[in-house]
Amino acid sequence: MQFLGSRSTGRTPNVRKLGKNEFKIILYEKLIEEHAELIKDNTISEVVDMIEVLLAIGNEIGYSEDNIMEELRKKRASNGAFQERNYLISIN
Repeated sequence: MQFLGSRSTGRTPNVRKLGKNEFKIILYEKLIEEHAELIKDNTISEVVDMIEVLLAIGNEIGYSEDNIMEELRKKRASNGAFQERNYLISIN
């Protein structure tokens, strides 16, 4: 298993295997952490970290990365995307 940072720092990570429920809780906590880091530091690295956590959450609840990306394409096609900076206030 590869651990981020271990190769570049030369340090050995201390890890333990998590159960399914504990892992999901940790992922949600990590999502909050990555969200805060993205707000603070608008780098591609922070965007990727956030996406990685979201993909891991999706995987834990039964969706593959391919499933998620296909659903993203469908939603973009039917609902549009954020590229035009439109904000939906309501639907009448």
